[in-house]
Amino acid sequence: MINFKKCGLEDIETLKEISIKTFVDTYGEDNTEKNMSLYIQSSLTDEALTEQLTNSDSLFYLMFDNENLVGYLKLNIEKAQSKIYDEDSVEIERIYVLDEFQHRGFGQQMLDKAIEIAKQLDKGSLWLAVWEKNNGAISFYHKNHFKQVETITFILGETPFTGLVMKKWFH
Repeated sequence: MINFKKCGLEDIETLKEISIKTFVDTYGEDNTEKNMSLYIQSSLTDEALTEQLTNSDSLFYLMFDNENLVGYLKLNIEKAQSKIYDEDSVEIERIYVLDEFQHRGFGQQMLDKAIEIAKQLDKGSLWLAVWEKNNGAISFYHKNHFKQVETITFILGETPFTGLVMKKWFH
């Protein structure tokens, strides 16, 4: 049975572990060890995660299949949105599934949860930025009716990358 648990400060160790593991598994092969380390040291420390968890405009959810931790979801509303601010939208900043649970529909269930939350918050759309070379994710979002609306540059460590901004409207 799938369930979602809204993260609080009591979950910081679990969140940190899964954040680092899924980030390294997703981007480790395509980046230098230095860039990976710089990102982890700036964004996935206890201090950084505490700041994010205590921001009422950032929402974290751990996803479980029975008792097994499968992945996590991070949504941003209002001023917590990262590169673009759209008051009628929710940003999906992170949607990560552990490697051993990939390709089993869990990512879809996380996306469905994000849509449900956005609608509960009475928002008209969801948006996200995805690395231009993450073809699997891009295909997944296209299948779910996201449209590319622009590109952005983001920095990982010391290296600039291009991200595709994709958006899904509800009405």
